[in-house]
Amino acid sequence: MQHCRPKKKNNAELIETMRRFDQLANVEWPLVHFRTAARYLDRKPEQIAATGGTNWKDYMPPKNQLIMFFPELWSEDEKNNWGKNVSKEVIGL
Repeated sequence: MQHCRPKKKNNAELIETMRRFDQLANVEWPLVHFRTAARYLDRKPEQIAATGGTNWKDYMPPKNQLIMFFPELWSEDEKNNWGKNVSKEVIGL
């Protein structure tokens, strides 16, 4: 029986899909979550006790978390700007 081994060739379509997944899961969805949380939690002067005392405004944005599933697929410039260049349409503003 032969084992299936991945070929070591550059598969542009797979790489683009992996990059898109990284962007969706680690930038776009967290920004939508952040916007929803802001709508719920940022009610002055009332304080909403749903964050366990964390500073959610500093913690939640993807530019502060820098989570990437496939860091080897991103350039240094893209990594340095992770989560910073997202259109307002993406986050629903």
